[in-house]
Amino acid sequence: MRLVAIDPGHGMANARPGIFDPGAVAYGKREADIALAYALSFKHYLHQRGIRFLMLRSDNLTPCPLRERIAQANRAKVTDYVSFHCNASLNPLAHGTETLYRDAPDKVLADIVQDCAVRTLQLKNRGVKHERQSARGRLAVFGVNARVALVELGFITSPTDLHRMLKDDVRRAFTELLASKFQ
Repeated sequence: MRLVAIDPGHGMANARPGIFDPGAVAYGKREADIALAYALSFKHYLHQRGIRFLMLRSDNLTPCPLRERIAQANRAKVTDYVSFHCNASLNPLAHGTETLYRDAPDKVLADIVQDCAVRTLQLKNRGVKHERQSARGRLAVFGVNARVALVELGFITSPTDLHRMLKDDVRRAFTELLASKFQ
């Protein structure tokens, strides 16, 4: 039976105990807050459809070390793991949506996530990329024993991307469409 793990990137004690990890920050907005808003919306639409889910972070106050989120997902034997993030760059022209994956089964999920993101966010399609194509190296979320997709919704450092990501109707459209793909 399908069980979808919802991982809003970053948060309290993500990397270090007692320290809030905001992720990327630009224009007074934090990646952790944007990721959480998308994750909570996704949870809502999965719940509406009766799809089982595991919410790995529900607020910015409860400690949620990444290694513990991964362990929790593995203990629960999730079938799918969707991690929400925002990209950032020192290049002010960098923009668009991309989704990272680890292997062939993950790519199927990443293709679905990317298609939903591009259709609703209407940002440049940066494509679906193997994690090795990421400048960040091996990402911890790919230690989950399930299909994993890490979506970079857009660049928090791009005013255009940020504006689109912050629109409630865009967030709802994306997460509702994505939830519909899990039925």
